[in-house]
Amino acid sequence: MIPAQSYLPISGGTLTGSLGVGSASNDQGLYLYKRIGSSGSANYASIGQHNLPLQIYNTASGIYNNRKLEAGVLDNGTAVLQANALGEGYFPIHLNPVSGGVLIGSGNTMTTPYTLQVGGASYFSGTASFNNGALIGNASSDQSLIVYKKIGTAGTANYAGVAQHNLPLQIYNTSNGPYNNRKLEIGVLDNGTTVFQASAAGEGYFPIHLNPVAGGVLIGSQNTMTTPYTLQVGGTSYFSGSSLFNGNVGIGTNSPSEKLSVDGNIKTKKLIVTQNNWPDYVLRSGYKLRPLAEVERFIKQNNHLPDMPSEKEVSEKGVNVGDNQALLLKKIEEMTLYIIDQQKQINELKKQINKK
Repeated sequence: MIPAQSYLPISGGTLTGSLGVGSASNDQGLYLYKRIGSSGSANYASIGQHNLPLQIYNTASGIYNNRKLEAGVLDNGTAVLQANALGEGYFPIHLNPVSGGVLIGSGNTMTTPYTLQVGGASYFSGTASFNNGALIGNASSDQSLIVYKKIGTAGTANYAGVAQHNLPLQIYNTSNGPYNNRKLEIGVLDNGTTVFQASAAGEGYFPIHLNPVAGGVLIGSQNTMTTPYTLQVGGTSYFSGSSLFNGNVGIGTNSPSEKLSVDGNIKTKKLIVTQNNWPDYVLRSGYKLRPLAEVERFIKQNNHLPDMPSEKEVSEKGVNVGDNQALLLKKIEEMTLYIIDQQKQINELKKQINKK
């Protein structure tokens, strides 16, 4: 037992046993139960040993008395400061003076000379700023942010914010297949339009533009919307199922006045029109035909048949196909009745001639 304030005159030799300061029993090379005092320029304690020779305990007889702080230099040259607990593992901070990097939360050494490498989940309660880009999940990237895993969200902050003009967020398919050159690009263009587009090297791109001001969606065109439509498709469209349009539909016109307005020709194999009040009533008994003399006077005055629209009406309002077909059939049936009546008159004249 060495009295307090003792001096050990050791020079060029080795203390082969254990030295305890503040306690007579220990199993360590140096066991301190007091602070290490320093003075002058020698304001540090120097301990020569490999890996983690300095261990600091909490000696309170509580629930954490099995935990300690370990410090030292590993055999690979990395300085380590780590919390260690018996039966609970350890959590280290690795400092690499050569690469200038800090590794937190992993038992492995740094494989790439990052300034900061975190081997585990990280939580930032405030704002994190990355001046030169952030890399997640892969060691090689030429993007500002590249993510090779899902972006997890929680609480009300259920989005990932990326601030940049045009298309800063790009999502790749990293499988080694025929589509590994394709990507999904998301961003806000400089004109304020939000864009989702599929892009492929050497194949161009196919976008969906969302305009929050005009409330419109533009699909399949590289140009922005010139008219605030709710939906604008810049290309050929194909609908394999039924489509329902509650309003008016215009083809070749921007202002359809009917359920279907077409400014151009229509080519079809069949046109089926459902029509009410079909003119079978003309052939029923009791129908009164206009006298032919009256029909003649009407034609001379109006230059068209009775009940039929005039040239001016057709040029201004068009022709209702169903109604026009019904009117044409009505005139054919009336004409048939006129012919039948004339035939009866001819037959009667023949009888009178034959009697003479």
